[in-house]
Amino acid sequence: LTSSDTPGSERSWQFWLKVFVVLVGMFSVGVFAYVQARYCCDICQRWCRLNRVCVVQEPSKERIAKMRMEQRLPTSRFCVVNEVDTFTAMP
Repeated sequence: LTSSDTPGSERSWQFWLKVFVVLVGMFSVGVFAYVQARYCCDICQRWCRLNRVCVVQEPSKERIAKMRMEQRLPTSRFCVVNEVDTFTAMP
């Protein structure tokens, strides 16, 4: 467009060009909102995974005695796996 075609600062855009510009803007905003929502949900999921409660209990005297006896045996070179009251350090 030249300055002789339009008086002042007005531009005469066609209707479908206006609709296209509005649709591109709305699509861009939608993509931005989707990406931000996914990012927010990802941060919340990471926070929930890290924000777990760990309960540490002292083992019973019988359990301590049993573990000490197992450590004295020469065949007990393997660790206990998938046991509810397993602990890693003994007093």
